[in-house]
Amino acid sequence: MTDTIHPWQTTEKQTIYETSIFSLEEHKRSEDSTGKQGTFYVVDAPSWINVIAITRDGKFVLCRTISSWVG
Repeated sequence: MTDTIHPWQTTEKQTIYETSIFSLEEHKRSEDSTGKQGTFYVVDAPSWINVIAITRDGKFVLCRTISSWVG
C-alpha cells in the first residue's frame, strides 16, 4: 500500500495575535481528495531556533524568566 500526501488548501486565514517579532495566525484548511478539514495555528516569525529540553522520563524543562521590555 502506498501512502500519498495530498496538499491542504488554506480556505480561511485570520491573524489572532500580533507582536513586534511574530504573529499568530489561525488557518482553516481542507484536503480536496479526502474532504478532511482542520484548524491549524501558524506562528509567522523571522528565522530563529527554539530548543525544548525533555528529560529522559519525558518531562519538559521550563524556565521562568522575567524581562523588562522598553518600547
